[in-house]
Amino acid sequence: METTMPAERVYLNTDYHERFEVKALGARWDVEKTRWYVPPGMDLGAFEKWMGTKERDGAAGVGGLYVDLVPSSCWQSNVRTMLSASDWDAIRREVYASAGQVCQICGGRGPTHPVEAHERWGFDVQTGTQTLLRVEALCPACHQATHFGLAQVHGRAREAFERLKFVNGWSDREASDHIDEAFEVWGQLSRIKDWRLDLSWLLDHRILSDESVAIINDLLSGKTARYA
Repeated sequence: METTMPAERVYLNTDYHERFEVKALGARWDVEKTRWYVPPGMDLGAFEKWMGTKERDGAAGVGGLYVDLVPSSCWQSNVRTMLSASDWDAIRREVYASAGQVCQICGGRGPTHPVEAHERWGFDVQTGTQTLLRVEALCPACHQATHFGLAQVHGRAREAFERLKFVNGWSDREASDHIDEAFEVWGQLSRIKDWRLDLSWLLDHRILSDESVAIINDLLSGKTARYA
């Protein structure tokens, strides 16, 4: 790769275990996008192996199971409570069917019920927007690990911790570091008290009742959240 010094941030496609390597080279962490980037004016030559076009999925460049903490200021903002019960059931059943009734992270199934619905959100600090990225099918064990904060409240932190290690092949240190980083991001995002909700993913991918469509469009136009 030729020596280049970009005028804007260049985001990297890293795996979780590579975080210390890119940091040592001068990369910085973007809290909003939960990705490492090369600052403007820095030579890209040392970052060549992370400059591919493949997008990584998940927080902190994690491609497998990761802690996904919703800011405390968003705890009441979720698809299940915003839409009617029948629409939520239709959404999650479609997600389960699309996933083949198995976990989209580990490929497993729960002992009493195969999978549960998990909402993936993106948070834009600059615009104060909470955007629904997708709804996923997760087995109960992976779902519990993803909601690590809730697992702590229910006294199941050790189970969630071991699940993170098992699915990702992590050591105790790697799992602990990831959890610490997730809570650091959570704390920063929780400082923003008023988020604008964007549920447009549902309009593009799901057939909903007129009432739910009206709620989503109201939110997109900036109106106060209401419930079906």
